[in-house]
Amino acid sequence: MNSDRLVRAYVRALDLTASYAIASRGLYRVGCAKTPPAHAGFVAWCKGPSAEMLLSVLPQRQFRDIIEAQDTIIRAARTIGVDLQSEAELHAAAAPVVDRVSREFERQLRGGQLRDLNRRYREDRLARVAEGKGAPSYSAWIANQRVALVKRVAQLAGTSGMRARLDDVIAAAAAPA
Repeated sequence: MNSDRLVRAYVRALDLTASYAIASRGLYRVGCAKTPPAHAGFVAWCKGPSAEMLLSVLPQRQFRDIIEAQDTIIRAARTIGVDLQSEAELHAAAAPVVDRVSREFERQLRGGQLRDLNRRYREDRLARVAEGKGAPSYSAWIANQRVALVKRVAQLAGTSGMRARLDDVIAAAAAPA
């Protein structure tokens, strides 16, 4: 399983908002959005409500250069106590969590503790075949289940303010929905 795919899934599931600086006619403007423009010169991430607060205090004017726009976003965030993280920081923080979830998933899969998951695969596969549809291979289906678990862990960790013990979050995520 591609761990980068799992890290990206984890970060996306955190439901963050981007604060960004983007060039427009030789000047820069700042903004916030769930998905920053692809050509943004600076992007930092924060929780949704924090982004709304940050957007409300950001000056709605244009800046001469990217450094001035970037510094304005960072200063505004510090002023109101919003924690900004870069894409690299998010991925660095997510990687050990994803690795731990992935190892635990693999351990349980090999240890036979995920019999319900195997049963559900068989049922889904038989239902799709009965409908005349193609069914994914077992490895593709398991990879998708692993991604779904990582996303659920991220959502649960996000709602607990990222302070919950990882064991508790994994246990809650692995519980039947």
